Amino acid sequence: MLKRTKTIGPTVDPDPFVNSLWGECTRVLLVGTSGCSCLFWGTRLQHDSAALLMVSAYALIALITVSASWLRLFMLVPLSVVILKIAAIYSSDQGLLIWSPFAMFSPAFAVGSTLLLLSREVWMTVGWMRKTMTLRRLFILGAVLLAVVYMIVIPSLDTFWQTNDDMPQHFVVEELTAFEILRVRSAKLAVFSVFVFAGACIGSFLNVAAYCIPRGEPFIIRSSACPGCKTPIQRVDNIPLFSYLRLRGKCRHCELPIPARYFMVELTGMVIFGLLFLTELVTGAANVPGFRPYTHVGIVWMILYAKWGVIGIYALHCVFFSGLLTLALIEQDRSKPPKWLRIGLWMLAAILVVASPSLLPVPLFAQTPIAQALLIPDWAGRGLHCLFGALIGWLVSRAGAWNCVRTHQSTNSLLTAFVLVGMTLGWQAVTTIAFFWLVAGKGLRELGGLRVRPRWLTTTTLLLIIALLHHPVWSWLASHLSL
Repeated sequence: MLKRTKTIGPTVDPDPFVNSLWGECTRVLLVGTSGCSCLFWGTRLQHDSAALLMVSAYALIALITVSASWLRLFMLVPLSVVILKIAAIYSSDQGLLIWSPFAMFSPAFAVGSTLLLLSREVWMTVGWMRKTMTLRRLFILGAVLLAVVYMIVIPSLDTFWQTNDDMPQHFVVEELTAFEILRVRSAKLAVFSVFVFAGACIGSFLNVAAYCIPRGEPFIIRSSACPGCKTPIQRVDNIPLFSYLRLRGKCRHCELPIPARYFMVELTGMVIFGLLFLTELVTGAANVPGFRPYTHVGIVWMILYAKWGVIGIYALHCVFFSGLLTLALIEQDRSKPPKWLRIGLWMLAAILVVASPSLLPVPLFAQTPIAQALLIPDWAGRGLHCLFGALIGWLVSRAGAWNCVRTHQSTNSLLTAFVLVGMTLGWQAVTTIAFFWLVAGKGLRELGGLRVRPRWLTTTTLLLIIALLHHPVWSWLASHLSL
């Protein structure tokens, strides 16, 4: 029996500048006049203060006219800002003649060209929405656009608009309005969201790395696929946290359950980056003993006015906890980290700590009554501190089999993890962490029931939890546990 097949015709480009004769003529006209206008205003760079703005505007108009859709969206915002600035300059009395719409190469022509390009994008957006947009997608798109305009476009316009204004001789400190407070706090929330989402992405990557590394499989350039049906995972289904919730923990194609471990590891990565962001980065590393305190702290003073010492410590500790998480995941699979991973983590920690004085601000003899009398270079002192911390970590790891939460539990990653803690945080911190780790392990063994002693709670996983809880109060414990 013959089946009727649907004939697919040629795809029609929705761009009106492509699928119509008047659009092609308009595009040629815009490119030609924009090029000539760039040359005209380029000859007036030394005589007119706004000539550079005009050259930029016409160059952007030409690029937007011939660019692909995703490139046009990035260039329309700066073009709109430049056009508004030009309109403000030439609306004064000195610019009335050149603002005349009858003058060739005038700003009026640039404004008209910009409005035409914006109309083109509106036309294409409306057509696309009529075909593909649902109410849910429309709501998400509207929320994203409002957030972009509210937190990026409006502040950029304010800053750009005031670049040529005269600076006041006196400043009056005024209280922020409710709208300004809302905008500042929402911008801070957006910055925090970027960091925690980056942590979720790192957690998703570490989950794959922990699975592939002991098996010798590639994990950097491999593509994601469902382990059941081997179907490649689409990009929309590979977003950390959101995709798992959206798919309700099942594969889109074969509907096999996705292990909850994927979601929990991504959530753990988000918690690590978020916790370090709140307790270390925006506080000016106030949780790190021996670090120089800052008078002004917060997102603005630590990130926007970048304090690279604090950012370096934050980055080092993010890498450190990511390494601990990878080792814990490998141990949960009852696998053993390969030799190259162990040596690589130790060498990375040693090189970073010894090379940069700000990454290990804790002195070698801190928390002890011993005064440092060794006449050695500073880098050598950090090297000895790193080596001594590694030795303490190695000694404590020998008690791993005794401190197992469950019987016959794997401790394959514990030595690597404890040595990494000692090299990165120093011997004082690894001693304190080891004490609480031993107490927690002993307490969990005394408690009955498998709910408080799940299979995933291995010795290295317990070490990761204790180290995370220790990190925010590191400085406080160092000041109260000094000998």
